[in-house]
Amino acid sequence: MVRLCAPWRAGLVHDSRFWLSFCEAAAENWGLQVEALHHVRDTTFTEDASQLRTGNAPRVMVTCRNLAIGAPRLAGSTNIAAALRHNARDANRPLTLLGLA
Repeated sequence: MVRLCAPWRAGLVHDSRFWLSFCEAAAENWGLQVEALHHVRDTTFTEDASQLRTGNAPRVMVTCRNLAIGAPRLAGSTNIAAALRHNARDANRPLTLLGLA
């Protein structure tokens, strides 16, 4: 088994086939994760309909949406929309979820 963190130990530094397969695997993995996150952001927050286009506003909103998605996931929720509705019913729940209360 080749350790990806130390390819030079396996003599693969100059093997272009290794790097091509490594890059393809990384792109496939990240592509699936990014696509899944975008799907959740778009279906839950209708991100594609957002009219924020200038300055830092789009990046700030993506960061806030990622926090709103990531916190319930870290707490074990699989249905993000249901977790957001649950947390919206009580102002203390999001703070407790983030460890701020």
